[in-house]
Amino acid sequence: MNMVDIVFHDDTRRSGPFEDNLSQFLSTVISREGHADSELNLVFCNDEFIHSLNKQYRGKDLPTDVLSFSQLDDAEDGDDGFGGGEDGEAEILGDVVVSLDRAKAQAEEAGVPLDEEIARLSIHGTLHILGYDHETGEEDEREMFEKQDALLEEFLARESR
Repeated sequence: MNMVDIVFHDDTRRSGPFEDNLSQFLSTVISREGHADSELNLVFCNDEFIHSLNKQYRGKDLPTDVLSFSQLDDAEDGDDGFGGGEDGEAEILGDVVVSLDRAKAQAEEAGVPLDEEIARLSIHGTLHILGYDHETGEEDEREMFEKQDALLEEFLARESR
């Protein structure tokens, strides 16, 4: 069984039905991608926190909207990192960190609801954890963004029911 844990780094947002639905949806996405028995942390934070992470891990001295920290990159040779942890424990996929400050600014700029932008960023980061990368070529970029758009549309349709 997959689990997406939501963590709030600061008090900018409280857990509620939207976050629960997003967590369940991302768990479904992870399962569809063939990664059973896994865990992912979805961290919501402010610009200050994501700025510090972006500077420390990417050498970029500015806030960003979403960062993904995969634990799968450390998988041993010959092991794809999936399939559960040792002794039946869930495999830790990694962390997706979303700046709610950036999400709010981008939602306003795009004229979309904040929850939609948060979902988009969360899906984007999760796809990175699952191995999708829009920075490795045009075909990979097209594949990732088509998948992201389809997943966002599916999530929003579920939310509107």
